[in-house]
Amino acid sequence: MARRSGHREIIYLAENGQMAIHLPLTHGRIGAFSTHTAHPGVLMNMQEFLSQALNVEFRIINPYVHRTKAEVVEVVYDSAPEAIPIANSCWRNTRLPPEFTHCGECIPCFIRRIAIEHNVTPDPTRYYRDPWVENIVSLTPEDEARRNLVDLTELVKRFERDDEETILSEWPELYYGGINAPEVISMYRRFSIEARSVLGKYPGVAPLLA
Repeated sequence: MARRSGHREIIYLAENGQMAIHLPLTHGRIGAFSTHTAHPGVLMNMQEFLSQALNVEFRIINPYVHRTKAEVVEVVYDSAPEAIPIANSCWRNTRLPPEFTHCGECIPCFIRRIAIEHNVTPDPTRYYRDPWVENIVSLTPEDEARRNLVDLTELVKRFERDDEETILSEWPELYYGGINAPEVISMYRRFSIEARSVLGKYPGVAPLLA
């Protein structure tokens, strides 16, 4: 349809950089833990495939690839604040009771909450669980919320502490040709600032950032 109607920019994909680049939080979080649906490499390969298959040069664009989720939420909140509570981020929302929209324990829920609370408080999302008001360090190592928060805060501290060379060594996927590594690292450093400013307000979570 795009080819026949003369369009060349067929997808305008608005995915924040954190979930598009989706660097694994730890060495154990690879594969399904770090999906690449909107990864620049996937988009570039699909763009090339469609262009060759249809013999027309197409472009697939993600204008938010170098923005944190909080920076994307700021745009949405300024123009359509009513969209915030009905937007979905959760990996498990289809398995929740109908009165809840987000589990509150998975990494996308944590990233969503940081993004929203960085812009507006309180977060209007209906979470099944609110682990941020719990004493995270007192939970068992098997607790999903604790495990996810520990991994997320470790990533935050790495981007606060490590220089660019160390980060590139830790995440060699940043050398991929379709990725602007300095821009991505800058984006993750900004996320680290956002995460600390939000998580640091919760006494039960703040020790993880020490």
